[in-house]
Amino acid sequence: MLDVARYVNHLNQSIDFGSGGIFITDSELRNYEWEYDTDYDEITNFHKGVKAKKMKIIISAATEEEGIAKRNDIFQIFESDILAEQSGRLYQDGYYLNCYIVASKKAKWYLTKRYIEIEVTIATDQPDWVQEREFNFLKTEGTTVEMDNLKKYPYKYGYYYLNQVSSSSINNVSITESDFVLRIYGSVSKPLVKIGDNTYQVNVSLNAGERLEIDSRRKTVKLIHTDGYTENVLWSAAKEYYIFEKIVAGTQIIAWDGSFSFDLILIDKRSEPLWK
Repeated sequence: MLDVARYVNHLNQSIDFGSGGIFITDSELRNYEWEYDTDYDEITNFHKGVKAKKMKIIISAATEEEGIAKRNDIFQIFESDILAEQSGRLYQDGYYLNCYIVASKKAKWYLTKRYIEIEVTIATDQPDWVQEREFNFLKTEGTTVEMDNLKKYPYKYGYYYLNQVSSSSINNVSITESDFVLRIYGSVSKPLVKIGDNTYQVNVSLNAGERLEIDSRRKTVKLIHTDGYTENVLWSAAKEYYIFEKIVAGTQIIAWDGSFSFDLILIDKRSEPLWK
């Protein structure tokens, strides 16, 4: 069975493989290799570094004009990422790989303009396949449940637990703990979200239309104002808990006071896409 995939460059221009006369006939997309260091005949750590993979593409067009157009489109979509030095994304089975297409070898192009075989080399310095799973939590003020273990603490920066919260749960299906993006929407003052055993709180006030973004991968805490201006508010994060603590695998209880809406995006990384 032929692979189905999509490449999207940094300009959001895309190529669909598996339809429209463009197909993947062979690839190393699911292959992976961990590198490792040793000391006195013992493995000390694992890492991946920069990796390259091969992928074979065929174009089989209905007309010569279409065949030539597809050749030029594929080249332009791949090449624009190289010239801009901004990676594209190769999607397969719900996961994506940040990558560049760095080489292209052609075969049988001279037989007809309708047909060509292309072997491309995919290079990446982020060799994990990534899936982003989004969970949405709506404002539920007035619908609360008792949580006896939540207490109030009079910290200098207003850090506290609320004694009444809304609650829900998520299932993190990742193999291990996950990075995340937490987006909190105003209006709200000193928003607090408890996920599993960790608490995420930033001591800022958000007006209606503003949002707060906590990104554990980039280690950023930003307040995005209604005019688009982005403010660094990392130093307003509550000090009692680590604001970038990854989300543990398995079922996690979510608790907050219900007065605001927020989104939680879990970032699942794997050496190969999940087989489907």
